[in-house]
Amino acid sequence: MEALFIAAALLLMLIGLIGVLVPVLPGIPLIFGTALLYAAITGFEAVHAGTLVAMGILTALSLLLDWLAAGIGARKMGGSYAGMLGAFAGTVLGLILGGLAGLVLGAFLGALALELMTGKSRRQAVRAGIGTVVGFLAGGMVKIVIGSVMIGIFMWSAL
Repeated sequence: MEALFIAAALLLMLIGLIGVLVPVLPGIPLIFGTALLYAAITGFEAVHAGTLVAMGILTALSLLLDWLAAGIGARKMGGSYAGMLGAFAGTVLGLILGGLAGLVLGAFLGALALELMTGKSRRQAVRAGIGTVVGFLAGGMVKIVIGSVMIGIFMWSAL
């Protein structure tokens, strides 16, 4: 029965890892929640409180990074708060309309559109859009690493 719990937990965690790139899935929080649920179901015998604290810290770090990455990228390239909002809206709309490719293109176009609406020049708006995409992709890569480390920590503890 324990093998079934571990397999189910791993499946949910892998879905969480996919969720790192797909904004409609909770990603890293799903990985953490799965570890917490597994620990509770198994009486905290294999996955202890210290392991959960470490995974909780990584989850908090990931959420902070998620919030900052695209914005930092946009700001480094001259973007504004409006551009960050446009990037977020474009990300959601792009995902709905165009899947994973639409997600990246939507972030760029959303930042570009709102930067143009606030009076930025085309050059400034394009730079902000590029910065948003670079920040988004860089943040995504770091979150993949964080999620993979969390899954590794869980496996080390559970097995």
